[in-house]
Amino acid sequence: SNNSITPANTTNNPKKASRSMLPLTFADINKLNYLVQVLKESMRLHTINGNIVRECNSECNVGPYKLKKGTIVMVSTVAAHMHPEFWEDPTLFKPERFSKEFIRHTVKHPYQYIPFSAGPRSCIGQKLALMEILVVLSTMLLHFTFTLAAKDSHTAMPQEETLTIHPKDLNVVVTLRNV
Repeated sequence: SNNSITPANTTNNPKKASRSMLPLTFADINKLNYLVQVLKESMRLHTINGNIVRECNSECNVGPYKLKKGTIVMVSTVAAHMHPEFWEDPTLFKPERFSKEFIRHTVKHPYQYIPFSAGPRSCIGQKLALMEILVVLSTMLLHFTFTLAAKDSHTAMPQEETLTIHPKDLNVVVTLRNV
């Protein structure tokens, strides 16, 4: 099904994806290049933190605007992740955007992708968070298949905003894999 996520379509080597259920090693995690691309593209399309708030520590210019020291600035992560100047077809799910080859030729701004903020005040736990997500996600993909329920097989994912942005009333069918 087009709505399914399985190890075969999230790894570069489907035969290795269904190997024994041994615990993953650090070396295994470092080989999950396509899964990393899927994860990063998912975080770009479905940003968890919609805004980054900072205070100017000195006077500066942002485009035609002169900001005074102490000015509160809000950067829209969603706008950066969906800006057509930075991303071709920004509403489409294209994990290959995060392949090394693609990035080398298409990155237009160092802050066009900021799921964990950026600069000296970025999330100090981002590497740990990414590693944990990869371990949990790859382990789940080895054991289960995930499919959107028929009523949710639409293209737009309803979202709800509180402190974070998250799916609202999304129904997923989880099926045990026969490995």
